[in-house]
Amino acid sequence: MIRAVGIARIAVPVLDLDEARMALTRLGFSPAPRVREPATGISSETVLLKCGALAFTTGQLEVELDVPGLEGGESVLRQIELPEGSIAFRERRRVVVPPVVLWHEEGPTVPLHEEWLAHPNGAAALAGVLVIVEATAPMTEALERALGIGAVTTTDDVLTLRVGTQTVVLADADDAASMYPEAEDFSAVVRVMVADLPRTADVLADWRIDFDEAAGRLLVPPDEAGGVLLELIGPR
Repeated sequence: MIRAVGIARIAVPVLDLDEARMALTRLGFSPAPRVREPATGISSETVLLKCGALAFTTGQLEVELDVPGLEGGESVLRQIELPEGSIAFRERRRVVVPPVVLWHEEGPTVPLHEEWLAHPNGAAALAGVLVIVEATAPMTEALERALGIGAVTTTDDVLTLRVGTQTVVLADADDAASMYPEAEDFSAVVRVMVADLPRTADVLADWRIDFDEAAGRLLVPPDEAGGVLLELIGPR
């Protein structure tokens, strides 16, 4: 039985990568250089965190789960565009059921630059994600088969995947709206842990980003965050 140890990357589809990079910057992130897939033409603006990554991409909405020793699926070549030239790296991916993808880095690894992790908003790690799907019932069997029954929890029509210390929640639009009644027109909720919530609020205010503050979290509306609801939470 395979075991997912965490969320490797949340990919959020956008129309314009230049606008997406500016949006990430205004949210207080320090995006890494652009990544592209030569075979598909898909490109992404990526925020690297100490645990996981958030990417605004020309591809599809996906949640990649890190599975050490992953077998099967396909080997994908990606390139990161550095000032000194492109560096190629390979990743292995196996789609379970959209949007859930099993993932593991094959190598060679890209040298990590400290400035890619130094985010003015204090972002440190992905805490989890909620993705709106049409229906969860057809997804349950495939997810249990891939991740193990113990990793998948069903509450009414809501599926929760526990991967390490993070959670992936799959719900239909009605259930998602009941969990986040203050938000409208979002495709997903991306939860990011920050080091200092008041500091994060100051950064958003400096950029004149609209957000709601309540119950130890900051909620940034979809029109400021690439179509997703961005939930910023303090340290646990």
